[in-house]
Amino acid sequence: MNSSLDYQKKNWGKSACLGVFNGVKVWQGFIDKDGKCSVHHHAHDFNQIIVVSGKLRINYFHEDDLLEPDHFDDLGPGERVTIGPREIHQFEVLEDGVIMELYWCEPDFDIVRHNA
Repeated sequence: MNSSLDYQKKNWGKSACLGVFNGVKVWQGFIDKDGKCSVHHHAHDFNQIIVVSGKLRINYFHEDDLLEPDHFDDLGPGERVTIGPREIHQFEVLEDGVIMELYWCEPDFDIVRHNA
C-alpha cells in the first residue's frame, strides 16, 4: 500500500516524518535559502542533523543571550552535527537543499548505591 508523506510547511521550507524506528524519529526536510527556524532547545531529545544537499548554519546560544549566537557550525553535503538535550540552537539555510533529522532520547541511568 502506498501512502504520501504529510509535509508540514515551515519558515525554512517543509518537513515530514518518515517514521519511528527503534525509538528514533526520522524526518526529511527540504530547506529554502535564507529560511531559519526559531531559537529553541529540546528538553529530552538529542537531534542529529545530516545535510544531504545544500548548506546549513547551526547557531548555538547561551540562555543569557538569545539574540547573538555564541558560536556556529557550517555544514555542507555529507556533514552532520548532533545537538544535545537543552542545548539552545537555531539553524539558518545558506543554500537550498535537503536535510535529514534524527531525534532520540537516551535513558538516564541514575543509580544510587547504598551498600556498595
